[in-house]
Amino acid sequence: MVILRAALLLLLTLGLTLPSTLPLHADDNDFNPGIATPNEVLAQARRCADRGDYAIAIQLIERFMRVPGVDRPALAEAVFLRAKIAQKIDEPTAALVWYRRYLSEFTDQIDAPRAMFQSGELYKQLGAYDRAREAFYKTLSFAINKASSLDKSDFSSSLRLSQAATWELAETEYLANNWERADELYERFKKQNPSLEKLIQTSNFRQADIAFQLHKVPDAIAKYETALAIAPFHPFAAESWLRLVTLYGITKDKPKQTAALQSFIWLVNTLEKDDQLYWQRRCADQLLAEYKGNLLDQTALLETILKNKENPAWAKMLDFYLSLLDRQASDPTTNIPRPSAAANDDWNRWLGDFRTRLGGIIQQIEVMRNTDTTPAPAPSASLGSIGDTGPARAPSAPASTSTVLAPPAAPAK
Repeated sequence: MVILRAALLLLLTLGLTLPSTLPLHADDNDFNPGIATPNEVLAQARRCADRGDYAIAIQLIERFMRVPGVDRPALAEAVFLRAKIAQKIDEPTAALVWYRRYLSEFTDQIDAPRAMFQSGELYKQLGAYDRAREAFYKTLSFAINKASSLDKSDFSSSLRLSQAATWELAETEYLANNWERADELYERFKKQNPSLEKLIQTSNFRQADIAFQLHKVPDAIAKYETALAIAPFHPFAAESWLRLVTLYGITKDKPKQTAALQSFIWLVNTLEKDDQLYWQRRCADQLLAEYKGNLLDQTALLETILKNKENPAWAKMLDFYLSLLDRQASDPTTNIPRPSAAANDDWNRWLGDFRTRLGGIIQQIEVMRNTDTTPAPAPSASLGSIGDTGPARAPSAPASTSTVLAPPAAPAK
């Protein structure tokens, strides 16, 4: 099959004819690129794209578009198909070029609203949130203007596109940190689409996160609690419990803070096993950031982690965390548990290896520069330089039927 595909691609490139005795696929029995009509070439390109033969589909589309005098709807379909293929093979810039061509030449064609929507998706993917916002608003305008002239099936498709555009508008504002506007759009989406249960659940978590970003502590607590009560196993649940640990700490509600940490640990152990190290790192980073000035305030939380004996990974995480505390505290407090000997040994072993590797890298750099400079000693093992490995990775985001969600935003400073 691979050889046949390569043969067809070569013949298309050279403009030769493929023998009819060598069909590439069951659908290809009657297709001969040397004698096919333009419409047959486009139909074959569509079939190739549907089954993932994108390189062949691109060749066929290019061949079709070189034919003079093809009818306008077919040319519009070819341009739209070429844009979709670029999107499929992860070429967002090329896809945008094709969608923009479609929108400049074929705004009266049936796929114009979809082309506008996909442009918005690509702009959002590239971080051009202003352009994305404009594209989603235009998608809604397209859908509304064409609604009266559509038959039942097309109207249903247009309605789904409007729902997706409204959702993506909210997501775009969220990603752009336009918190108040995003909150309004999520609320509007929930009211307009009460049947879209999963996206409504995600809206609840988003709105809780927006309150968290705006430092509206009581509002954030209430919204996180509501979101978790409705969807306790949502992909954003672990993040929500971790943020509730912070929020309950701010309100000095120690019992709820401890319960939130217990829920967080249970959820990670049960549903986030593949990302356990990430969540442990997030937990340690959060405790270190929030309690470095008041070490004793976190004692109950550390004891909660220590009680999680069924999963030894948390004990190891706690050991490492305590070793970090031991080095960060300018005035070590005797009431804070000391790191175990094993943790100290692991830390020193890792630190020695780090210094060795860093020294080797510095030496290689100096050799590349052709200098006689003696390699500089490795930096001292301060907590800031060694413990900080960059921003935390975002948790996996849930996928809806129409879109892929971004992870919760990092806490605002």
